[in-house]
Amino acid sequence: MNWRNTLILGVIVLAGVAYFRFFEMKRPSTEEAKRQAQNVVNFDRNKIDGIVIQNGDQKIEIRRRENKWRLETPIKDQADGALVENLLSDLETWQKEGTIPAKDIETDKSKLTEYGLNNPKLKLKLLGRDRPPEILFGKDAAMEGRMYVRFQNSKETFLATQSVKKDIDKKPEEFRDRKLTDLTTAQVRRIALKTPAGEMELEKKGEHWDILKPLRARADH
Repeated sequence: MNWRNTLILGVIVLAGVAYFRFFEMKRPSTEEAKRQAQNVVNFDRNKIDGIVIQNGDQKIEIRRRENKWRLETPIKDQADGALVENLLSDLETWQKEGTIPAKDIETDKSKLTEYGLNNPKLKLKLLGRDRPPEILFGKDAAMEGRMYVRFQNSKETFLATQSVKKDIDKKPEEFRDRKLTDLTTAQVRRIALKTPAGEMELEKKGEHWDILKPLRARADH
C-alpha cells in the first residue's frame, strides 16, 4: 500500500469517526428519548414565534415581536409574557397518560364524537420552525382532571391532564399585560401626579424621595 492509499484510507476513517460522533451527539439519550415519547407534543420553544387559539368563534393570536409577546387578534396590545411562557412550559411537560390507537378509532368512528374530538371547540396552533401539528382539545375524561386530545392530522387520541386547556381557555383580555409600564421601581426617578385636588411631583435622590410640588419637602420612604 503506497502513501497515497494510506492517506485516502486515513481521511475516510476520520470522516467516518466525525460522522458517527456528530449523529451520536444529535441523537437523544435513552432516557431523553423515553421522555420525548411520553410527551404529548415535542417542540423547541426558542423556534416558536406565535400562538393561535381557536375557541369556538373566537380567535386569539399572539406573536413574538423583538423578544416580547404581543396580542395581534382580536385586539392589539402587549401580551402577558409570563402567562405565555407558562403555557409553553406546560406544553413542554405535558405527558400522555393513555393512548387510544388510530386503528381503534377507525374501527368505531363514533368514538371521536364520544371524546369530543370530531369537531372540537378548542384548538391550539404553535407557529414557527419545526412546529408540531395543531392540537385539538376534546371532552373531559371520566378520570378526574384528565381530558382527550389529538392532533389535526391524526385520529390517534391521548388522555392527558387539563393543564394546557386551563392555560388557553380564556377571554382575549385575560392575555393582556396588566402592567402600566415595563419600568422597574429602580428605574423610576421622577413621578408627577395630577388629581382634581391639585398636582404633586416627586423626585428620587439617592435612597430618598423629595416632594417638589406643591411644597418642597422630604417624603417618607
